[in-house]
Amino acid sequence: MLVNTENSRARLNELYSTLPARSNVIEEQARALLRLLTNATIEGIARPAEPVPEDPKCCPNCDAPCSLTRSPYCSTRCREISGFVRQFRAGLADGAILDPERQVAFGQNLWQLLGGGLPLRKHLIPDKVIAQVIAKQGGTCAHCSAPATTVEHIGTACNRPINLRAVCAECDETKAFGDPAVLERPEANALLRDLVTRIRSHAPLRCCDDPAGWDWRSYLAKRHTSNQA
Repeated sequence: MLVNTENSRARLNELYSTLPARSNVIEEQARALLRLLTNATIEGIARPAEPVPEDPKCCPNCDAPCSLTRSPYCSTRCREISGFVRQFRAGLADGAILDPERQVAFGQNLWQLLGGGLPLRKHLIPDKVIAQVIAKQGGTCAHCSAPATTVEHIGTACNRPINLRAVCAECDETKAFGDPAVLERPEANALLRDLVTRIRSHAPLRCCDDPAGWDWRSYLAKRHTSNQA
């Protein structure tokens, strides 16, 4: 799917102008995070790029060698990054990115990709569930065995106790939206550059960036054929 450059720029500018800069409401904090991908910020870190040639023997998201037969991606993280780019490009193309509820979802996903965890989902966990998880874990942190004071998610955003683990404040990987400690990490900055470049491109830079054309089953079939050659 091609993204009309002028329409994309206009929607990004409109998105930026409607996003909150600061708020005490956690949903608004999630929306505000999309400022990292828009307007002046996007102009500052985007770089011209050429489409990456398709190679079924590699992960379509990061180009690492990959021989998996059930997924085209080398990791869950690559699958999630690819999905974020594809969905954001689709939102720019059809205007859905201007929907505040979609913005909250994108903001949550972006923060998790950057390494900040799921603060909005954590905000919704009842106190009794937090106490239950801490008690079941013997009151100690899963990382350092210090007294646990809170919980964090294990991979999934589900708030069921089975998907939570008890941690202390020092080891808690869930950070508030916009926390500089997350944004200043070199890996977070590198990911932002990659996301901005791929989202802004007129043509998909990777085959997995195309909302209309990405066919992971076909990609896997090509990998199978390549491995047999």
